[in-house]
Amino acid sequence: MLLGIISFSLRGAHMTEPLYTPKEIAAKYRKKPSTIRKWIRTGILPALRIGRSYLISEADVLSLVQAKVIPQQTSG
Repeated sequence: MLLGIISFSLRGAHMTEPLYTPKEIAAKYRKKPSTIRKWIRTGILPALRIGRSYLISEADVLSLVQAKVIPQQTSG
C-alpha cells in the first residue's frame, strides 16, 4: 500500500512526493524488509522517522537504483 503523496519538510527543503514503508520498498525491489531497515540504520538509505515507523521518499530509492545499490525494479 503506497502511503500516498505527503508534504513534509526534511533537511530544510519542502518536498511533496510519494513515501513508502520499508516493507513496500522490499516488496517492490525483491529485498528483505530487514535489509531495507539495515540500510536506513547505517545511513545508506535516508528515511523520515515517525514514531517507530520509517517513511522513505521515492527520490531516495531512485538514487540508490541509479547507484546500482538496488537493482532495477522487476516487472509485475
